[in-house]
Amino acid sequence: MEAYTGVGLGAFWLAKEKLLFFSSISNPPDLGITRALHLLGFSFEENVTSDPTRPPFEQLRSDLAGSAAVLGPLDMGYLTHNPLHQRMMGADHFILAIASRRMAY
Repeated sequence: MEAYTGVGLGAFWLAKEKLLFFSSISNPPDLGITRALHLLGFSFEENVTSDPTRPPFEQLRSDLAGSAAVLGPLDMGYLTHNPLHQRMMGADHFILAIASRRMAY
């Protein structure tokens, strides 16, 4: 999957931070995931929310009743299951969501 995104196939130097960043500066991860899923033959619908204070939980609940969903990019700083989450503000992450019998948000 990652190879099909084309995202992890590049690298660039951040001179100010003196950091080599392994990613493709010209291919954002969300576009790369879309490309990879198309290349793999998946059909899907993409949705975007414009209001970060109102997550579309009802829409997600409805979507998960029929299939899995890729969520992201999510700010890793808010993924509190990771003990280092406070150091990861601003870093992107994508997750695969599936319905459970008990869905509580």
